Amino acid sequence: MYNEILVRQQYEGRKWFVERYPEVDSARVAFQQDCPAKALQMAQIYNKSGIRYFKASRLGDEIFRWASPDGSSVLAFEQVDYGEVAPPLTAQAIFNNMMVFYPQFQDANAPPWLPIATGTDYHSPWLATTFIDEWNNITGPAAFANNTAPAVVYSHAHEFLKQLDAFPGFAPRTLMGERPNLWFAETSWTHHKMFSDQRAAGRNLPAAEAFATFRAMVQGSWSSYPTSELATAWLNVTLGECTIIL
Repeated sequence: MYNEILVRQQYEGRKWFVERYPEVDSARVAFQQDCPAKALQMAQIYNKSGIRYFKASRLGDEIFRWASPDGSSVLAFEQVDYGEVAPPLTAQAIFNNMMVFYPQFQDANAPPWLPIATGTDYHSPWLATTFIDEWNNITGPAAFANNTAPAVVYSHAHEFLKQLDAFPGFAPRTLMGERPNLWFAETSWTHHKMFSDQRAAGRNLPAAEAFATFRAMVQGSWSSYPTSELATAWLNVTLGECTIIL
């Protein structure tokens, strides 16, 4: 993607949420569960568009501060896959998942609010209150202190990362650099056409804005500037991106 379209992806996407849900502190998490392919400056683009957190997958199991060369950063939570624990849940599976993050939390001076991210892409949400009640009353797993499992509360990325980031003394390690794509997505020949059109729009829309601006300056009036057409075009281009901001 070209630089301008990367910026507009975030600007237009977050603007859509903020305008429609002004009562909610929305669009603070860049959420990308597939195909991590992020440029060196994406943390800067996220941060300066009002996004504070990044949830991704495929590269590894880690919580860290992802920084750009200019020093701006976002708190990132990455996993190997969609969810570390898939149904049916077992005490040992959850414990194994928690132990992946526990040493990191100790090193970062974080409270033991260990994430258990779950989910798949082929059925409806299933982590219901019934499971949480059952889990909170489990006894017996040898790995748990006092034979009692730690409590589980339902949350989402925004709540979890915001509270973790605000914890006094929390200091995760900082990483800088691109997040390369290490996983090949299932694709078809239509993807080539879609992304070719999107890249073309990334060149043509800034050019259209520039020439419309030149015309307005020559005419001495902005009455002919195609504001609504350009806004619609940028929003339509945004819909082709594989990142959802929550």
